[in-house]
Amino acid sequence: MFQTSSLIGQKYAFAHGRIATLRQMLMTSSDVFRLVGSHGMQDLEQILTELRITDEIDQSLRNADAILDALNTWLRTEVEQMVLPEQAKVFRILWLENDVPLVAYLLKKRHGFTSPISREPASALSSFDPEALRAMIGNGEPGKLPGDLVQWVKEMVSKEGALPEQLDTETARFFATMRLKIAKESGSTDIARYVRNTIDSQNVRTALRLLGKEEKDPAMHFLHGGAIPVAHLTGSLETVRAAIEHSPLHFHMLKTLDRLEDGNAVEQGLRGLLAKDLETMWQSILGVEAPFAFAATAVQQFRTLRAVIIGKRNGLSPQEIARILPPFIGSSRFTA
Repeated sequence: MFQTSSLIGQKYAFAHGRIATLRQMLMTSSDVFRLVGSHGMQDLEQILTELRITDEIDQSLRNADAILDALNTWLRTEVEQMVLPEQAKVFRILWLENDVPLVAYLLKKRHGFTSPISREPASALSSFDPEALRAMIGNGEPGKLPGDLVQWVKEMVSKEGALPEQLDTETARFFATMRLKIAKESGSTDIARYVRNTIDSQNVRTALRLLGKEEKDPAMHFLHGGAIPVAHLTGSLETVRAAIEHSPLHFHMLKTLDRLEDGNAVEQGLRGLLAKDLETMWQSILGVEAPFAFAATAVQQFRTLRAVIIGKRNGLSPQEIARILPPFIGSSRFTA
Protein backbone atom coordinates (compact mmCIF):
# COMPACT_ATOMS: atom_id res chain seq x y z
CA MET A 1 0.00 0.00 0.00
CA PHE A 2 2.82 2.36 0.95
CA GLN A 3 4.66 1.58 -2.28
CA THR A 4 1.54 2.22 -4.39
CA SER A 5 0.86 5.52 -2.62
CA SER A 6 4.49 6.50 -3.11
CA LEU A 7 4.31 5.82 -6.85
CA ILE A 8 1.11 7.82 -7.18
CA GLY A 9 2.71 10.68 -5.25
CA GLN A 10 5.75 10.59 -7.53
CA LYS A 11 3.47 10.70 -10.58
CA TYR A 12 1.62 13.75 -9.27
CA ALA A 13 4.87 15.46 -8.33
CA PHE A 14 6.23 14.89 -11.83
CA ALA A 15 3.02 16.20 -13.40
CA HIS A 16 3.00 19.28 -11.17
CA GLY A 17 6.60 20.12 -12.05
CA ARG A 18 6.06 19.50 -15.75
CA ILE A 19 2.89 21.62 -15.76
CA ALA A 20 4.80 24.55 -14.24
CA THR A 21 7.23 24.39 -17.17
CA LEU A 22 4.59 23.88 -19.87
CA ARG A 23 2.44 26.69 -18.55
CA GLN A 24 5.20 29.13 -19.43
CA MET A 25 5.22 27.83 -23.01
CA LEU A 26 1.58 28.63 -23.76
CA MET A 27 0.87 31.55 -26.05
CA THR A 28 0.31 35.05 -24.71
CA SER A 29 -1.92 37.74 -26.17
CA SER A 30 1.26 39.34 -27.57
CA ASP A 31 1.97 36.15 -29.53
CA VAL A 32 -1.53 36.27 -30.99
CA PHE A 33 -1.11 39.95 -31.93
CA ARG A 34 2.11 39.05 -33.77
CA LEU A 35 0.40 36.26 -35.66
CA VAL A 36 -2.63 38.37 -36.57
CA GLY A 37 -0.38 41.21 -37.71
CA SER A 38 1.86 39.00 -39.84
CA HIS A 39 2.26 39.85 -43.53
CA GLY A 40 0.81 36.78 -45.20
CA MET A 41 1.27 33.07 -44.68
CA GLN A 42 5.05 32.97 -45.05
CA ASP A 43 5.51 35.57 -42.31
CA LEU A 44 2.95 33.82 -40.09
CA GLU A 45 4.73 30.49 -40.48
CA GLN A 46 8.05 32.09 -39.56
CA ILE A 47 6.52 33.58 -36.41
CA LEU A 48 5.03 30.19 -35.53
CA THR A 49 8.48 28.61 -35.49
CA GLU A 50 9.65 31.30 -33.06
CA LEU A 51 6.95 30.74 -30.43
CA ARG A 52 7.81 28.88 -27.24
CA ILE A 53 4.86 26.52 -27.75
CA THR A 54 6.50 25.09 -30.88
CA ASP A 55 9.80 24.30 -29.14
CA GLU A 56 8.58 20.78 -28.34
CA ILE A 57 7.75 19.69 -31.91
CA ASP A 58 9.81 18.89 -35.00
CA GLN A 59 11.84 22.03 -35.70
CA SER A 60 12.03 21.27 -39.41
CA LEU A 61 8.29 21.89 -39.88
CA ARG A 62 7.47 25.10 -41.70
CA ASN A 63 3.92 24.60 -42.98
CA ALA A 64 1.30 26.12 -40.65
CA ASP A 65 -1.11 23.18 -40.93
CA ALA A 66 1.66 20.67 -40.28
CA ILE A 67 2.80 22.68 -37.25
CA LEU A 68 -0.73 22.77 -35.85
CA ASP A 69 -1.22 19.03 -36.37
CA ALA A 70 2.12 18.36 -34.67
CA LEU A 71 1.09 20.55 -31.72
CA ASN A 72 -2.16 18.64 -31.33
CA THR A 73 -0.37 15.29 -31.41
CA TRP A 74 2.27 16.50 -28.96
CA LEU A 75 -0.39 17.83 -26.57
CA ARG A 76 -2.24 14.53 -26.44
CA THR A 77 0.93 12.52 -25.82
CA GLU A 78 2.21 14.98 -23.24
CA VAL A 79 -0.84 15.13 -20.99
CA GLU A 80 -1.75 11.45 -21.18
CA GLN A 81 1.76 10.54 -20.03
CA MET A 82 1.48 12.87 -17.02
CA VAL A 83 -1.28 10.98 -15.28
CA LEU A 84 -2.04 7.43 -14.23
CA PRO A 85 -3.30 5.21 -17.09
CA GLU A 86 -6.79 4.99 -15.61
CA GLN A 87 -6.96 8.80 -15.37
CA ALA A 88 -6.06 9.47 -19.00
CA LYS A 89 -9.70 8.90 -19.97
CA VAL A 90 -10.59 12.30 -18.52
CA PHE A 91 -8.92 14.04 -21.47
CA ARG A 92 -11.52 12.50 -23.75
CA ILE A 93 -13.80 15.27 -22.49
CA LEU A 94 -11.67 17.57 -24.64
CA TRP A 95 -10.94 15.20 -27.52
CA LEU A 96 -14.65 14.35 -27.94
CA GLU A 97 -15.37 17.96 -28.86
CA ASN A 98 -13.45 17.35 -32.10
CA ASP A 99 -15.47 14.22 -32.90
CA VAL A 100 -18.71 16.24 -33.02
CA PRO A 101 -18.15 18.07 -36.33
CA LEU A 102 -16.83 14.94 -38.05
CA VAL A 103 -19.68 12.70 -36.91
CA ALA A 104 -22.26 15.38 -37.78
CA TYR A 105 -20.68 15.77 -41.22
CA LEU A 106 -20.66 12.02 -41.86
CA LEU A 107 -24.30 11.69 -40.80
CA LYS A 108 -25.32 14.54 -43.09
CA LYS A 109 -23.35 12.92 -45.88
CA ARG A 110 -25.14 9.61 -45.27
CA HIS A 111 -28.48 11.44 -45.47
CA GLY A 112 -27.46 13.21 -48.68
CA PHE A 113 -27.03 16.72 -47.30
CA THR A 114 -23.44 17.33 -48.38
CA SER A 115 -22.18 18.50 -51.75
CA PRO A 116 -19.15 17.43 -53.83
CA ILE A 117 -17.25 20.51 -52.66
CA SER A 118 -17.98 19.89 -48.97
CA ARG A 119 -14.85 19.34 -46.90
CA GLU A 120 -14.67 16.77 -44.15
CA PRO A 121 -13.59 18.21 -40.78
CA ALA A 122 -10.23 16.92 -39.60
CA SER A 123 -8.41 17.08 -36.27
CA ALA A 124 -5.40 15.36 -34.73
CA LEU A 125 -7.20 15.51 -31.38
CA SER A 126 -10.13 13.14 -31.73
CA SER A 127 -11.32 10.52 -29.27
CA PHE A 128 -12.28 7.95 -31.90
CA ASP A 129 -10.41 6.79 -34.99
CA PRO A 130 -11.82 8.85 -37.90
CA GLU A 131 -11.48 5.86 -40.23
CA ALA A 132 -13.56 3.73 -37.85
CA LEU A 133 -16.22 6.45 -37.72
CA ARG A 134 -16.33 6.60 -41.53
CA ALA A 135 -16.71 2.82 -41.75
CA MET A 136 -19.46 2.73 -39.15
CA ILE A 137 -21.53 5.63 -40.47
CA GLY A 138 -20.89 4.98 -44.14
CA ASN A 139 -21.02 1.17 -44.23
CA GLY A 140 -22.47 0.07 -40.90
CA GLU A 141 -19.22 -1.55 -39.75
CA PRO A 142 -19.01 -1.16 -35.93
CA GLY A 143 -15.40 -2.26 -35.61
CA LYS A 144 -14.11 -1.67 -32.08
CA LEU A 145 -16.23 1.41 -31.40
CA PRO A 146 -18.25 1.40 -28.14
CA GLY A 147 -21.69 -0.16 -28.25
CA ASP A 148 -23.61 2.93 -27.14
CA LEU A 149 -22.05 4.96 -29.96
CA VAL A 150 -22.79 2.24 -32.52
CA GLN A 151 -26.42 1.98 -31.40
CA TRP A 152 -26.91 5.74 -31.48
CA VAL A 153 -25.42 5.98 -34.97
CA LYS A 154 -27.80 3.26 -36.19
CA GLU A 155 -30.70 5.31 -34.89
CA MET A 156 -29.43 8.47 -36.57
CA VAL A 157 -28.78 6.72 -39.89
CA SER A 158 -32.30 5.25 -39.94
CA LYS A 159 -33.95 8.50 -38.84
CA GLU A 160 -36.39 9.43 -41.59
CA GLY A 161 -36.95 13.06 -42.49
CA ALA A 162 -34.03 14.28 -40.39
CA LEU A 163 -32.87 17.79 -41.23
CA PRO A 164 -29.21 18.91 -41.16
CA GLU A 165 -29.81 21.11 -38.11
CA GLN A 166 -31.36 18.18 -36.26
CA LEU A 167 -28.40 15.95 -37.03
CA ASP A 168 -26.03 18.65 -35.78
CA THR A 169 -27.94 19.06 -32.52
CA GLU A 170 -28.44 15.34 -31.92
CA THR A 171 -24.71 14.77 -32.42
CA ALA A 172 -23.77 17.58 -30.04
CA ARG A 173 -26.24 16.23 -27.47
CA PHE A 174 -24.92 12.67 -27.63
CA PHE A 175 -21.31 13.71 -27.18
CA ALA A 176 -22.21 16.17 -24.42
CA THR A 177 -23.78 13.25 -22.56
CA MET A 178 -20.57 11.24 -23.03
CA ARG A 179 -18.51 14.14 -21.70
CA LEU A 180 -20.76 14.49 -18.65
CA LYS A 181 -20.42 10.77 -17.91
CA ILE A 182 -16.63 10.89 -18.09
CA ALA A 183 -16.55 13.97 -15.86
CA LYS A 184 -18.69 12.20 -13.25
CA GLU A 185 -16.51 9.09 -13.38
CA SER A 186 -13.38 11.23 -12.88
CA GLY A 187 -14.55 12.10 -9.37
CA SER A 188 -13.47 15.73 -9.87
CA THR A 189 -16.06 18.35 -8.96
CA ASP A 190 -13.99 20.98 -10.79
CA ILE A 191 -14.00 19.05 -14.05
CA ALA A 192 -17.70 18.24 -13.72
CA ARG A 193 -18.42 21.94 -13.20
CA TYR A 194 -16.31 22.79 -16.25
CA VAL A 195 -18.37 20.45 -18.45
CA ARG A 196 -21.68 21.77 -17.11
CA ASN A 197 -20.56 25.34 -17.67
CA THR A 198 -19.48 24.64 -21.24
CA ILE A 199 -22.94 23.18 -21.90
CA ASP A 200 -24.64 26.19 -20.32
CA SER A 201 -22.41 28.54 -22.31
CA GLN A 202 -23.33 26.85 -25.58
CA ASN A 203 -27.01 26.92 -24.64
CA VAL A 204 -26.84 30.66 -23.90
CA ARG A 205 -25.34 31.24 -27.34
CA THR A 206 -28.12 29.14 -28.87
CA ALA A 207 -30.83 30.99 -26.94
CA LEU A 208 -29.57 34.38 -28.11
CA ARG A 209 -29.23 33.14 -31.69
CA LEU A 210 -32.84 31.92 -31.71
CA LEU A 211 -34.33 35.17 -30.42
CA GLY A 212 -36.88 36.55 -32.87
CA LYS A 213 -36.97 33.35 -34.93
CA GLU A 214 -40.13 31.32 -35.39
CA GLU A 215 -39.47 27.81 -34.09
CA LYS A 216 -42.10 25.12 -33.53
CA ASP A 217 -39.88 23.36 -31.00
CA PRO A 218 -37.01 25.63 -29.91
CA ALA A 219 -35.99 23.17 -27.17
CA MET A 220 -34.70 20.77 -29.82
CA HIS A 221 -31.72 23.06 -30.44
CA PHE A 222 -30.34 22.87 -26.90
CA LEU A 223 -27.94 20.51 -25.14
CA HIS A 224 -28.88 18.66 -21.96
CA GLY A 225 -26.92 18.44 -18.71
CA GLY A 226 -26.26 22.07 -17.87
CA ALA A 227 -27.32 23.88 -14.70
CA ILE A 228 -29.80 26.14 -16.54
CA PRO A 229 -33.09 24.38 -17.40
CA VAL A 230 -33.60 24.45 -21.16
CA ALA A 231 -37.19 25.64 -20.69
CA HIS A 232 -35.83 28.83 -19.10
CA LEU A 233 -33.87 29.68 -22.27
CA THR A 234 -36.64 29.29 -24.81
CA GLY A 235 -38.40 32.62 -24.56
CA SER A 236 -37.87 36.35 -24.86
CA LEU A 237 -34.68 38.27 -24.20
CA GLU A 238 -35.97 39.05 -20.72
CA THR A 239 -36.56 35.35 -20.09
CA VAL A 240 -33.01 34.52 -21.12
CA ARG A 241 -31.64 37.34 -18.99
CA ALA A 242 -33.56 36.08 -15.96
CA ALA A 243 -32.30 32.51 -16.56
CA ILE A 244 -28.70 33.74 -16.57
CA GLU A 245 -29.26 35.86 -13.45
CA HIS A 246 -30.32 32.75 -11.52
CA SER A 247 -27.50 30.53 -12.81
CA PRO A 248 -23.81 29.92 -12.05
CA LEU A 249 -23.05 32.13 -15.07
CA HIS A 250 -24.46 35.19 -13.32
CA PHE A 251 -21.25 36.58 -11.80
CA HIS A 252 -19.30 36.44 -15.06
CA MET A 253 -22.20 37.74 -17.16
CA LEU A 254 -23.06 40.53 -14.71
CA LYS A 255 -21.52 43.28 -16.84
CA THR A 256 -23.17 42.02 -20.01
CA LEU A 257 -26.71 41.27 -18.83
CA ASP A 258 -27.87 44.60 -20.24
CA ARG A 259 -25.93 43.98 -23.47
CA LEU A 260 -27.00 40.49 -24.45
CA GLU A 261 -27.56 41.70 -28.02
CA ASP A 262 -23.82 42.40 -28.23
CA GLY A 263 -22.17 39.13 -29.27
CA ASN A 264 -18.67 40.31 -28.35
CA ALA A 265 -19.78 41.30 -24.84
CA VAL A 266 -21.46 37.93 -24.35
CA GLU A 267 -18.33 36.08 -25.47
CA GLN A 268 -16.18 38.09 -23.09
CA GLY A 269 -18.47 37.14 -20.22
CA LEU A 270 -18.39 33.46 -21.15
CA ARG A 271 -14.62 33.70 -21.54
CA GLY A 272 -14.41 34.90 -17.93
CA LEU A 273 -16.39 31.88 -16.80
CA LEU A 274 -14.10 29.48 -18.66
CA ALA A 275 -10.99 31.24 -17.36
CA LYS A 276 -12.25 30.99 -13.78
CA ASP A 277 -12.93 27.27 -14.14
CA LEU A 278 -9.45 26.69 -15.51
CA GLU A 279 -7.76 28.87 -12.90
CA THR A 280 -9.37 26.83 -10.14
CA MET A 281 -8.01 23.65 -11.68
CA TRP A 282 -4.54 25.13 -12.15
CA GLN A 283 -4.29 25.36 -8.36
CA SER A 284 -4.76 21.61 -7.83
CA ILE A 285 -1.52 19.82 -7.00
CA LEU A 286 -2.52 16.27 -6.12
CA GLY A 287 -4.98 15.45 -8.86
CA VAL A 288 -5.69 15.35 -12.57
CA GLU A 289 -7.17 18.86 -12.61
CA ALA A 290 -3.95 20.79 -13.39
CA PRO A 291 -3.02 18.60 -16.41
CA PHE A 292 -6.63 18.94 -17.56
CA ALA A 293 -6.46 22.73 -17.22
CA PHE A 294 -3.28 22.80 -19.28
CA ALA A 295 -4.83 20.62 -21.98
CA ALA A 296 -8.06 22.67 -22.06
CA THR A 297 -6.13 25.93 -22.31
CA ALA A 298 -3.92 24.58 -25.09
CA VAL A 299 -6.97 23.33 -27.01
CA GLN A 300 -8.50 26.82 -26.81
CA GLN A 301 -5.26 28.39 -28.01
CA PHE A 302 -4.92 25.96 -30.92
CA ARG A 303 -8.44 26.91 -32.03
CA THR A 304 -7.40 30.54 -32.01
CA LEU A 305 -4.30 29.60 -33.99
CA ARG A 306 -6.36 27.71 -36.58
CA ALA A 307 -8.69 30.70 -36.96
CA VAL A 308 -5.71 32.97 -37.65
CA ILE A 309 -4.31 30.51 -40.20
CA ILE A 310 -7.65 30.28 -42.01
CA GLY A 311 -7.99 34.06 -42.01
CA LYS A 312 -4.51 34.60 -43.44
CA ARG A 313 -5.01 31.91 -46.06
CA ASN A 314 -8.21 33.65 -47.19
CA GLY A 315 -6.54 37.03 -47.45
CA LEU A 316 -8.33 38.69 -44.54
CA SER A 317 -6.83 41.83 -43.04
CA PRO A 318 -5.54 41.83 -39.44
CA GLN A 319 -8.62 43.83 -38.42
CA GLU A 320 -10.96 41.31 -40.06
CA ILE A 321 -9.17 38.39 -38.42
CA ALA A 322 -9.27 40.06 -35.01
CA ARG A 323 -13.04 40.40 -35.31
CA ILE A 324 -13.60 36.68 -35.90
CA LEU A 325 -11.23 35.39 -33.22
CA PRO A 326 -12.71 33.93 -30.03
CA PRO A 327 -11.69 35.69 -26.79
CA PHE A 328 -8.13 34.67 -25.94
CA ILE A 329 -7.52 32.25 -23.07
CA GLY A 330 -4.09 32.52 -21.46
CA SER A 331 -2.47 30.35 -18.83
CA SER A 332 -4.07 32.42 -16.08
CA ARG A 333 -7.27 34.39 -15.75
CA PHE A 334 -5.16 37.25 -14.45
CA THR A 335 -2.59 37.41 -17.24
CA ALA A 336 -2.82 36.93 -20.98
